[in-house]
Amino acid sequence: MITATFSRFARKTDIPGISGSRYFISAVLYFLLLCQHLHGQSIQGKVEESDGKPLAFANVLLQSDIDSTLVKGTAADTLGNYAFYDIRPGSYLLSATMIGYTSSPLFPVKVTSASQPVLMETLALEEDVQQLNEVVVTEKRPFVEQKIDRMVVNVANSIIASGSTALEVLEKAPGVTVDRQNDMLQLRGKSGVIVEIDGKQTYLPLPEVVAMLRSMSSDNIDQIELITNPSAKYDAAGNSGIINIRLKKDNNIGTNGTVSLGGGSGRFDRERGSLQLNHRNKTLNLFGNYSANRGGNYFDLRTMSTRDSSGDMTFSRQDTYIRFKDWDQNTKVGMDCFLGKNTTVGALWTGFWANNGEIGTAESAFSETPSGPNFLLADTDKTISSLSSNHIFNVNFQHTFREQDRLSFDVDRGFFQRDFSNTLRTRTIIPENDDPLEGLNLNMPTDIDITTFKIDYDRSFGSGWKMETGLKSAKVHNDNDLRLSRGIEVSVPDPNLSNHFLYTERVNAAYASLSGKLNDKMDVQLGLRAEQTRSEGNSLTTNTVVKRDYLDLFPSFFVSRQLR
Repeated sequence: MITATFSRFARKTDIPGISGSRYFISAVLYFLLLCQHLHGQSIQGKVEESDGKPLAFANVLLQSDIDSTLVKGTAADTLGNYAFYDIRPGSYLLSATMIGYTSSPLFPVKVTSASQPVLMETLALEEDVQQLNEVVVTEKRPFVEQKIDRMVVNVANSIIASGSTALEVLEKAPGVTVDRQNDMLQLRGKSGVIVEIDGKQTYLPLPEVVAMLRSMSSDNIDQIELITNPSAKYDAAGNSGIINIRLKKDNNIGTNGTVSLGGGSGRFDRERGSLQLNHRNKTLNLFGNYSANRGGNYFDLRTMSTRDSSGDMTFSRQDTYIRFKDWDQNTKVGMDCFLGKNTTVGALWTGFWANNGEIGTAESAFSETPSGPNFLLADTDKTISSLSSNHIFNVNFQHTFREQDRLSFDVDRGFFQRDFSNTLRTRTIIPENDDPLEGLNLNMPTDIDITTFKIDYDRSFGSGWKMETGLKSAKVHNDNDLRLSRGIEVSVPDPNLSNHFLYTERVNAAYASLSGKLNDKMDVQLGLRAEQTRSEGNSLTTNTVVKRDYLDLFPSFFVSRQLR
């Protein structure tokens, strides 16, 4: 909405008698100030042992000063350094923990809107040495585990897994940034992230993935894997990072289930619920779950800024208010047949439905004095509606040899449909000129069909080494019909900005990787992936066809060493 407003503003700078450069500079300055306001602050520091040695992979937690709820969690790197990014102004509590060490006290942190990062004092942890009469070994997973190619966040049984959604849990994961306004995900500041559920790619556009996670109950989640260094096993498209959400599995014999309900009330109400059912015996496992989320949210921003350039004062303000409406549902139903001790055949259906909308206004005003008349006023109304459904069918086979070697085969068939519409109505007012009112209407129905075949073979060696190899073939057909029209009462199609586009892509891939330990402190992983891509893009509107056929090789090599 801000982009549309300023775009319209720039077109009016060529009006005779009006200083266009002054308006343009004011708009650019205001936009930069707004971006600075929207981006949060960073907190940086270091974790050490009591003797000054860096404490690698220590868990660092940032909590709210009001109710001690977890805001973000991260893990220190091999040098003990940690950092939190995009933290909103406010008061927080900072602490560090590590197995075998006493927890640090809570340190207060004050975050302001300043541009400089908040530098914290070093957090020193002391070894927890106790004299025990009896040793009882119990297993407790740490909240964050660091591995050679990924970071694992153990959500199950943690405080953040209660009464929230998968998206809210993901917001607290180290290195993950969730842009709710634009429905985007980033991992360590990189976009283009691939999201998987139980190791299976969702194949959804990112806004639909965000909507799916918004409806998924956190009670269903066991772990979140943040794969920042994808191995050769993963598609090359995921080099920005992969987020793999692993759901809970019940291996108990018999019939059982859980029900979870939650709700809240603020400016808008929100309700969520989930149901999990499982029936298992020696030869068959039937399972299913259903989650739903309904509610509203809002974005309210009001800013004021002043600019002084060569004695020319410019005062600007912006009021933005957006209301979000969500009604999302997702379900999963499947079965596993145990043909023997080492052989399993399964089938799975995953469904997702979303009805999301936005209604909002944005007003930007520029004047020469704080209370004087405006020399420019831009007002924009936005209405967005998105109706989507997604269905993925999977058939899988798995066989284990000698309890160390595993062969697996998967076939996936996916169908995705979305009807998206966006309406913008903008009025730009400049004194002593006409006050034009413009309307922009966008409709974009989308249909995507996906078929994938995949076979993988894993072999583990007694010396701690593991080999992985496999083949994959994927075909995607995308039908995207973008229709754009202009007008307020009567919409007139704009053929220059409309496009009916068909896209077909087939990717055949093969990979091999080897990983293991060189010694007690050093892990290594190397691999090679080859992908052959054939694609055809066909614009029915312009009668243009583009074909591509190429082969790419993607080598990978990772080394991890403990410093102590």
